[in-house]
Amino acid sequence: REGSEPEIDGEPLPLPRRERRILEYLASNRGRRVTKTQVFNAIYGIFDEEVEENVVESHISKLRKKLREKLGHDPIDSKRFLGYRLVF
Repeated sequence: REGSEPEIDGEPLPLPRRERRILEYLASNRGRRVTKTQVFNAIYGIFDEEVEENVVESHISKLRKKLREKLGHDPIDSKRFLGYRLVF
């Protein structure tokens, strides 16, 4: 369902478009670790020269905060230089 709000325990979790795309991307790669570059390319496309790759970190940090409030824990496992993984 493209464009619908993600749900946690049946409760909608309203997210800005980029954060939602990141969550969808992590969910579609669940269990696999994805690099910041892969996340960036999935969200902004490979040809977006206007945006710094570091923007991914700020989106993920905001997303983490919201997920932590809803879930009571942080479902995004990150390893420096290796990337991110969604764990439930």
